[in-house]
Parts: sequence; structure tokens; C-alpha cells
Amino acid sequence: MPDDPLANFRRRGGTRGDAPPAQTQEPGGLPPYSAFEAQDKVPRLDIRRTSGASHCPGTAYLLDIIYGSRFYTSFVLVYNFMTVTVKGKNLRDVVQALRLGKCSAICEFHPELYAPPAPDAPIITSIEVVTGERAAAMREADTESREQSK
Repeated sequence: MPDDPLANFRRRGGTRGDAPPAQTQEPGGLPPYSAFEAQDKVPRLDIRRTSGASHCPGTAYLLDIIYGSRFYTSFVLVYNFMTVTVKGKNLRDVVQALRLGKCSAICEFHPELYAPPAPDAPIITSIEVVTGERAAAMREADTESREQSK
């Protein structure tokens, strides 16, 4: 029996208290950009914004994903307490990961923080989060417009 029961979970070649390994740097000195991260069994979605607060809602609260299946330049995540509008390019893989429940993070691009992605890679140019009273007002307006169209 090993002396350290957590030895299998520690990084190889390091000791406790070591700094985590740095991300690989691109030629410009910036870390590479990735629009999203995927993994199995995702309990929360980490919404990383470059300006404004980031959020991490539970995936169980995601009610709907609204997207255009032709161009994949934007999508909206609908929660009962907020909406998240995401705009960018080549977002098909991001939407697919969200649909399958495997997207653990989405990240907004900023040229001062990340190296530019490849031309055909997904890129998120903006993330807008609407919470609280604004989200309730949007739901009410949507309900009113549906009632008027009947």
C-alpha cells in the first residue's frame, strides 16, 4: 500500500505547492484562444466574458438553446433567471457541444488576451448576459406579442 493515498491524483514530476504549468504561448506571447471547452458530465457552464462579470449557471437550469442552423453566427441560451446572447463566427461546434450537454465553458475573444484563432475555428466576439428584471421584462414582452398575434 503506498504511503500517499492521493499520489495518483498529483502531477508527475512536481511537489505539492508547485505553480500550475503555464499555457503554451503563441508566437506573439499570448495564450491560444479556444471558444469553448468540452467534457463529459458537465454540471455547470462557465461563461467567461472579457468585460463584465462572468457567470457559471448549472446546466440543469438551461431551458432552451436558440440558434440559426444555417450560418451559426449567434445563439441564445435561455435560463429561467437569465438569457445569454452569444455572437461570433463558425459557432456550429459550440452549439453542438451545448446541445449534447458536453460544453463546460464558453469564452469571449479579446485580441489583447489571446492569440487569434485559425480562420475556420469558432470565435465568440461578444457575450451579453441579461439577468433579473430585464429578463422578466423580455419574457412579458414576448408573452404580450404572442397574445396579440392570436
